[in-house]
Amino acid sequence: MNQRQRELWDGKKIGNDGAQAVAEALKVNTKLTHLERYGQIASESARAIAETLKVNKTVAEVALSQNQIGDAGARAIAETLKVNKTRTELTLGHNCIGQVGIQALEEARNVNGILPELE
Repeated sequence: MNQRQRELWDGKKIGNDGAQAVAEALKVNTKLTHLERYGQIASESARAIAETLKVNKTVAEVALSQNQIGDAGARAIAETLKVNKTRTELTLGHNCIGQVGIQALEEARNVNGILPELE
């Protein structure tokens, strides 16, 4: 398996339906190490992806920039970080995340102990 096959990024906006499909696929994933999706993913879809990432031990890098995940999605991702220490990189820029979401992510980062920084 080459590097490209271990990454999910194609630059296309997938929206909520696509994000839900990604969440379902991640449930059985054993190869993908890098997940990068942007465009039109709302908090509900971010929560679905986060729930799957709680148990997925393969995906180390997650980039969900330029979406609409907001505080609710950020809190869901924060809960993932508390229970799964596989993530080594997390990028969530340009997501309408307010102080509540930022605080949840920082708290999770402190609990996680592995994630070096949040973007």
